[in-house]
Amino acid sequence: MMNTAPIQRDLVLVGGGHATIQVLRSFGMNPIEGVRVTLITDVLKAPYSGMLPGFVEGIWSEDNIMFDLAALSAFAGARLIHSAITHIDVEEKIVILQSAAPVSYDIISVNTGAVPDTSNIAGAQEHALRVKPIAGFLHNLPKIDKITDDLAIIGAGAAGSELALALRARMTASAQRPNIHLIGRAANVLPRHPSAVSRIMKQALDKANITSHLGSAVRVIDKQAVTLENGAVIPAEICLMVTAARPADWVSGLPVARDERGFLAVTSRLHLPDRPDFFAAGDIASVIGYEREKAGVFAVRAGPVLVHNLRAALTGKSFISWRPQKRYLALIGLANGQALAVRGSLVSSGAMWLRLKHWIDKRFMDKFTDLPLMQVAPPRTLPALQNSDTTASHADNNRLPEIYCAGCGSKAEAGLLSAALKDACQTALLLGANPAYFPPEDIFSDAADMPPARKKGSLIQSVDYLSQAVSDPFLFGRIAALHAMSDILVAGAQPLSALGLVMTERAIPDVQQRDLSQMLAGALVELSAHHCQLSGGHTVSATQAGLGFSITGERISSSRLPTTNDEVTLILTKPLGIGIILAAQMRGRAPAEALEGAYLAMATSNAPVTAVIGACRVAAMTDVTGFGLARHALNLAARCGFSGVHLTLDDIPLLAGAAELSASGIASSLRDGNMRAVPEQHIAPDLAPEKTALLFDPQTSGGVLAAIPSTDAEPVIAALARLEGSLAVRIGRFTSVSGLTLS
Repeated sequence: MMNTAPIQRDLVLVGGGHATIQVLRSFGMNPIEGVRVTLITDVLKAPYSGMLPGFVEGIWSEDNIMFDLAALSAFAGARLIHSAITHIDVEEKIVILQSAAPVSYDIISVNTGAVPDTSNIAGAQEHALRVKPIAGFLHNLPKIDKITDDLAIIGAGAAGSELALALRARMTASAQRPNIHLIGRAANVLPRHPSAVSRIMKQALDKANITSHLGSAVRVIDKQAVTLENGAVIPAEICLMVTAARPADWVSGLPVARDERGFLAVTSRLHLPDRPDFFAAGDIASVIGYEREKAGVFAVRAGPVLVHNLRAALTGKSFISWRPQKRYLALIGLANGQALAVRGSLVSSGAMWLRLKHWIDKRFMDKFTDLPLMQVAPPRTLPALQNSDTTASHADNNRLPEIYCAGCGSKAEAGLLSAALKDACQTALLLGANPAYFPPEDIFSDAADMPPARKKGSLIQSVDYLSQAVSDPFLFGRIAALHAMSDILVAGAQPLSALGLVMTERAIPDVQQRDLSQMLAGALVELSAHHCQLSGGHTVSATQAGLGFSITGERISSSRLPTTNDEVTLILTKPLGIGIILAAQMRGRAPAEALEGAYLAMATSNAPVTAVIGACRVAAMTDVTGFGLARHALNLAARCGFSGVHLTLDDIPLLAGAAELSASGIASSLRDGNMRAVPEQHIAPDLAPEKTALLFDPQTSGGVLAAIPSTDAEPVIAALARLEGSLAVRIGRFTSVSGLTLS
């Protein structure tokens, strides 16, 4: 459900683990008015660990076991920030990120999981593959599939043993018969379980011809072998680590309570003992007095408690406690249609337990894949947030106004703007931006001085504005700046200065400052990279955030336009589909891979390709943006004196998932208008309509469409191909036939 009330509190979720997804679902079903949710994650799809062995064996597909964090975030109305975390400043309440601006929080919840502990094994970092994070293991699975001789698995607990059996079943199905070695320091497999459990698992391993090496720890791992403390040398093409877990490195730098293994120590209410604003659940956390092994079941069962207590922390309600049980039903796969059931001293095995495991796993997954309609309940009002004095950030100077004024009364406060600009410059500087292009000291003057032209070329101007297209304000700032500068670049000009028009979402001043700082930081990173100074601008408070720029540039090159005497080749430098993917995201239906591709395309500058094309000296360029490829191509043709464009549909690159989304009936709101703007269409009848529709899809920060005489096209394409990450595809030509011809 969309939460449109002024923002008063920020709930930040770090990591997309099994507890976090329950929080996202809860806030999608029942949002709290005035609370904004943000998910920070380094992956857009997160696996359900309980289904990993089944996937490895071939029972489940990858889609079956993955939580789509992008879709869940959209369902929850949450901001999605795709970045790894480097630190949390618990005093200033700021999350420091690897590839994005810092994110401030009022309440934070960490659910990032754990990684295998390789600290005592020489060579493990260089020569072993970790099973956790699971996303990394899935990436490496094709390597494992190519093993011909020996595979070593270090860790003979439940996870390692289950994985060994699943891999044997997988390899048998593909006619692979490598030797699989299971290595454990304890004298038995599954040493934390009753002896009967160990015996049944050992029998299953022996039956699968998996060699167990028990009773000795690993000393060294190299490229070809694993050496144990007892001197045994085990050959291994690949070594998998499924050892005891440890927290990620950034956790060690936090000045907070941790257990003896370094995990965050939380109370039974799932928050740090002295910090009721800092919650943690799953493998990253240990409940004080109730230390348990790291198992997915605890993250799942912690979820409802975490949901309740996060809501309580935001609303001033009472917390509840959770005591992780010692006795619980553990279902451990034995592959080949069998599973092992363990509860305390009760042990059983057979096909019925695998069926039960599959039923439990599937029921859990369905809660997050078959999401209900978003308008299921009205948002909870929360008067307690208004003028709350429970934290320093909600003092008198952070009260919401009784009304929101229009006109100049809707501007950001001077002090807020000044602080946001200072923060933005600091962030941009840390991310490598050149301070020479930061705002001047007199940026608050009513008029801005432009930097002088560098080459005495003619000045050109352009203006562009975007409503917030992505929920990450830093990424949005980058995209908005790139989108605006692209018009200058395709004109053969160098951006000189920018005036910004910023719309911030209605919120208390602290939140407005955070958002403004992040958007401007993203913009400054890209403006400075293009030697363009932010010279001034204007702010407005509105119901939806947005950012635009008026760019002044200096024309530094001029190419002769192709004429009707030339045979003209059309070249496109980015795939299509950004508009439809963003439209799908608004509906919570954009696959994670599609979103990732769209984000990458939008955040890629057109400067390198325009420099190469401009050097051709016979070229016409435009960027493909709101009007869609078809209309922009016809506009370009008219500039060169041609009446029409011929495009070859199969040659036009598309973003992953775009055609499928189009076939499902999703479209940008501007698509049909773009179609009507091309009245003459000659489309071959056998073409796929879901692909032809994408010719009218509006692109945000789209690619360059270049018209080049065919005799000059090949060297230009070759030069573009040498650019890192560049795409340059022939897609058609200019014609004398009026309108769009598509074959």
